[in-house]
Amino acid sequence: MLINRNPETEKHETPAESNLSEREVEILKLLVEGFDYREAADKLFLSPHTVRKHIANIYAKLHVCSRVQAVKLAMKKKWFSF
Repeated sequence: MLINRNPETEKHETPAESNLSEREVEILKLLVEGFDYREAADKLFLSPHTVRKHIANIYAKLHVCSRVQAVKLAMKKKWFSF
């Protein structure tokens, strides 16, 4: 039996449901917007080292290995609207 699925009405997991902290969500959103580590650090008044640590935590929590994979996942799950 086939089930018709409408991607527009499917429930998508939120960033919080992925156990991302508020700061990690902020940083992931900046990555989706195209910011690099240093730009994200400047915007959030953090050191680049701190941003890199948050990004490493994001990758681990999302089970991805790269920025591209993290951004693709966030876009696929429609976590941010522009």
